[in-house]
Amino acid sequence: SWKPHTASIEYSFKKKQDEGLYFLIFQLCPRDIENKGIEIRSSFELDLHFKNYDSFGNPSYLTAGEMKLPGMYLYFSISYALCFALWASNIRNIRLGRDPILTSPRGISSRPSVHAIHHLMTLLLGLKTVTVFFEAWRYHSIRIHGHAEFLSAVYLCMSFIKGIFMFTVILLIGSGWSLVKPVLGDREKKMVWLVLVLQVIDNIAVAVLSQETEGEKLYEDW
Repeated sequence: SWKPHTASIEYSFKKKQDEGLYFLIFQLCPRDIENKGIEIRSSFELDLHFKNYDSFGNPSYLTAGEMKLPGMYLYFSISYALCFALWASNIRNIRLGRDPILTSPRGISSRPSVHAIHHLMTLLLGLKTVTVFFEAWRYHSIRIHGHAEFLSAVYLCMSFIKGIFMFTVILLIGSGWSLVKPVLGDREKKMVWLVLVLQVIDNIAVAVLSQETEGEKLYEDW
């Protein structure tokens, strides 16, 4: 129903056949059709509210494909937290001279030792746990309130740090740092800086694309 100066319309998609991608087209038609040469300008603000309903009948601002993501990401964050606790406890036991929690089935011929790369992997696992938790919290806030600007910013920052740190650890492991040689050579340092720069560009592109809607993507492609 359209009202003067406060235009509003409401439509419910109740059938499964109604699923799909819709376009909202704004068209201004002049009342005086005789003066076709008159230039008409208009401006408006558009505020859209989309609601879906989950299997329990609760309203949700998430799309049908995203409704299960808050629970899935929460489960993954708990799983990563358990792995983090197990890994940190194992490293602590080794440093204190105790028997490690995880050992080879055939036993070990020498006492295991903890290197600097193991501490970096501990920090990486902690960053992964926090990042997935904020992702679950972000989707939960969107499901309830329809927006999560602060949580989205926190998640993107944590994902940015985690991505850079993950590739750094992978490169350090591949180069043998802390296990084979104590320092990196000039070639390894250049490779690390190159990958870090590419990772920064990739994270910026992901942050920009994740904030776009389907309508914006189609408009830009057009």
